[in-house]
Amino acid sequence: RLGSGIGIELVNRKEELESSIEKVMKIDERVLVEEYIEDRKEYNMAVLLSKGKLIGSVIEEIEKEGFCNYYDKYHKDDEEDDGFKRTYPADISKTLTEEIEKTSKKTYSVLSLGGVARIDYIYDKKKKKLYINEVNTIPNFFSHHLFEDKNIDYRELLGIMIKEAIDKIHKEAEMIHTTDDVMFKKVTSKDVRNMK
Repeated sequence: RLGSGIGIELVNRKEELESSIEKVMKIDERVLVEEYIEDRKEYNMAVLLSKGKLIGSVIEEIEKEGFCNYYDKYHKDDEEDDGFKRTYPADISKTLTEEIEKTSKKTYSVLSLGGVARIDYIYDKKKKKLYINEVNTIPNFFSHHLFEDKNIDYRELLGIMIKEAIDKIHKEAEMIHTTDDVMFKKVTSKDVRNMK
């Protein structure tokens, strides 16, 4: 849950599994064990809520030899790391583009996200199957670079997010928060029994 590859262990042999789980349990309460997809592509797409509509960014492809850990992302100079590359928009088929766009917006809605969220994907090239890898609710720099093709710069992106947050606060302030409100005074014990 810390993100950026923290707590992720690659297990190559069955005998390594138990010690890897023990390491992960030192930083989290739950462990997810899943198949490692060797022949894969990685894609990202950010989604932004503005005026009740979801705006999807362009899709980015991440190219990296092997697994990208925290060190690769934050401690290595980009100049010395020729194994890490970002391409946006990604050069992918229309069908895959539409699947990523649809899945990203649905994920954003189902999880009731706000502001900018970046959904990361793994695409299994062998099985031709797309998997959600993770949802980044506060992505690095709000993934603003992915909205440039939508003519939304960093400043405007922040403005949209602030306005949406203020609107949400006002909406929540108008909602019923106690059982003393009129709506609940009309509910009888018979109504509650009938709800079952």
